[in-house]
Amino acid sequence: MVTYCKLKSGNWGIRSDSDLADGTTTVVTKRDGTQKKERVGKKVWSKPADKVFLFEIKQAKTARATACDNCGRFGAIHECQDSSGLTGVCCSACARMGRFERSFG
Repeated sequence: MVTYCKLKSGNWGIRSDSDLADGTTTVVTKRDGTQKKERVGKKVWSKPADKVFLFEIKQAKTARATACDNCGRFGAIHECQDSSGLTGVCCSACARMGRFERSFG
């Protein structure tokens, strides 16, 4: 069974009765019985004899952290090419532009 647990760091983590690979997605059961998908992070503690494994929860990357290579706005989520053929990430507004209207240089 895979459940949530509080880690020594103070963050919420994943407690499992089997070893999970870093980066995989697993279904975690909450106390109320509902379930949520989480990405498994680094293993922080284990006791295989008792089948107890504790993992960090890998946080999803947010689009706001990435700036558009063309205009500098945050929220770049599209892979685009500019007029010279360079590949970069663009915001939604710049992604709608023609390739020859963008310049990453």
